[in-house]
Amino acid sequence: SLLVPLHPAGLMWATLTTNIAANVVAPANAFVNVAPKSISFTAGAIMTAALGLVICPWNLVSSTNSFIMTWLIGKGSANQGLGLP
Repeated sequence: SLLVPLHPAGLMWATLTTNIAANVVAPANAFVNVAPKSISFTAGAIMTAALGLVICPWNLVSSTNSFIMTWLIGKGSANQGLGLP
C-alpha cells in the first residue's frame, strides 16, 4: 500500500527514458552516415545530445507565442525555399 504512489512515478520514468533513448538512435545514425570512418555511434549520440542542448527546447516551448513565432514560422520559412512541407 505504501508503494502505490510510486507506481505512476516509475511509469513516467520508464516512458521518459525509453523515449529519450529511441529519439537518439536516428540522429546518431545520421551523424555516423556523414563520416562513417571518423564518427562512431557513441560520438554521434554525444553530438545529438549537444545539438539538443544548443537549440534549448525548453525555451522553445516556454510559451505559445515563442513556439509559433520562433519554431513554426522559422521552420516554414526554411522549408519553403527547399520545397518541403
